Amino acid sequence: MRTVDREMILTQRIESEQQGLFNDINLWKACIPPGTVIRHHTDQFEQFCYWMVDQLEGSFSHKPALWPNLDQSTFKTLIVSVLSGKWILLRQVIQQRSSGTPYLKTLEELDGFADNCYQRLRSVLQSKEFAVKGISESSPLVYLGPIARLFLFDEEAPCLISAPFGAANDKDEHGKELSRQTIPHEVGHAIFEQISGLPNELKFKINANLAGTTTSKKQGLIQSVILNWLEEMLADMTGTALAGRAFAESASQITIMPEKIVGITDGYHPIPLLRSFVHGWVLEQLDPESGLEFNQQLIKLTASYIDRPFESLPAVITVTMKEVKDELLKIVEQVWNCPLDTLHDSSLGALFQAVFNTRQTSLVGQREHLPVWGSLSGKSEDVIFRLVGPGKPSSPLPGLPLYLDAVCCPLGIPICCGQ
Repeated sequence: MRTVDREMILTQRIESEQQGLFNDINLWKACIPPGTVIRHHTDQFEQFCYWMVDQLEGSFSHKPALWPNLDQSTFKTLIVSVLSGKWILLRQVIQQRSSGTPYLKTLEELDGFADNCYQRLRSVLQSKEFAVKGISESSPLVYLGPIARLFLFDEEAPCLISAPFGAANDKDEHGKELSRQTIPHEVGHAIFEQISGLPNELKFKINANLAGTTTSKKQGLIQSVILNWLEEMLADMTGTALAGRAFAESASQITIMPEKIVGITDGYHPIPLLRSFVHGWVLEQLDPESGLEFNQQLIKLTASYIDRPFESLPAVITVTMKEVKDELLKIVEQVWNCPLDTLHDSSLGALFQAVFNTRQTSLVGQREHLPVWGSLSGKSEDVIFRLVGPGKPSSPLPGLPLYLDAVCCPLGIPICCGQ
């Protein structure tokens, strides 16, 4: 194919994709009542897209060294495709909130719950004691379904967090409450992902503390597994601080599970049986009477499982669930007490206690947390590179290398494929 023909085809394609994106945004905007939270974020996303498209020419020439083997047409296609991918996800959130949907009332309630959790934690983190800056003012938007967590654009836009469809099942109040309690955990992730360096600092300090106390190879192996759970443990501890016993009780229901998965983990999540002990330990620090009662119930609930094998270590080593639980709670205590530079030399325990103490605090509603994030005229061209940088574990969108391999190369773009 001649270069001139290829450029013309790509230009037409880019213009068509851009027009299709903006037409679709306008179509869905017409379905959303003005003045609502979702309408605000849809307007901001539209402004964000216009700004990004306006920057396409200058951004590519700004730092060409960051885009080896990538020509300008492919670069433009990449940016518009990523914007379209983010819009598809936001559009799903909009669909569930459009007039007449059966989920509208439930999502308004879930958004309010997420807003309360998010703003309480954010407020405490920004206080003088912890002095954390740069946390997005936008409260999360809840989505019914498997989105997990995704920032529409870094941390400047609202985070999308998911809740199971059971959260909208009015025929099962118990199941509805269990599903609702996933939100404090996801809010914990959404906040701590915005505090640069905290997970790494925590893991480094806990690892250093353990280095001088490990007495056997078995203990060291157990601890190495638990250290991979730190981020999930942190979110579990946050959920308990935000929602108290209601969160711990909902999570403990999961411990009644088929026997074949009692001792198995995916490597990054503590097994359900042991997660409840984390909730119970934290709850007892925050509310001793309630925590003690919860832990007594938990011991009875898990008695038939606790001496069974933990199956996520090499078969040559026999480890029981109780042995893992004991090491887990030692590490939870260290996480609680460890002072962190990222928290102004305060501990997570002090943070969680402060957050728990705000549970009766009346906060302004979500409509008060609607910052303007789509107008980026004062930002540098780096914004466009942050959009398509390496994908985060919490995001289903690909980073640049994966995008090029999966999307561009099959289209037969020679310069992309290195031909």
